[in-house]
Amino acid sequence: CPVEDCDHHHFTTWWDVVSPCFKKRVENQTIDNPELCIAEPNPTMQTKIDDSIQALNTTVYDSEELLDLVDKMYQNVPTDYVEYCPGDFDAMITYLKVVVMIPPPFLIDAANYIGVPITTVVLCFLHTQEGRKFFANPKVNENMRTLVNCYAEVLNSPDSKSY
Repeated sequence: CPVEDCDHHHFTTWWDVVSPCFKKRVENQTIDNPELCIAEPNPTMQTKIDDSIQALNTTVYDSEELLDLVDKMYQNVPTDYVEYCPGDFDAMITYLKVVVMIPPPFLIDAANYIGVPITTVVLCFLHTQEGRKFFANPKVNENMRTLVNCYAEVLNSPDSKSY
């Protein structure tokens, strides 16, 4: 067993549950035990995901209205949801990219951590008026739909099923 205690779960937050390597991937750190990581999809799928993430990023940065909403939705995250929030918009983009690249894990006795990873990344923002306006924007909504469809492709691919 490559961890200190193999008889117990090794997660304290939802982010730990996504993958033992999730935080290190987000922070672009060296991964000590890569064999514990959930594998990323093939390069073609990675490019498709990168393109959809970039489209969302471009949509937001090309709009003063959307930039204002992302700023305010981050500032107004309710206290109860701050610990589940990836951070500002740029952090959310980074988290989304990592989350969409891997299938969600199945964990016994992890009832408090079960969910759809993409939803978990954006949930804290959906608890603000600005976040609801942001995600209701037709261009943002279309970008998110494209991203969710990419994730569906990952989940239905041999990359996901082989794990």
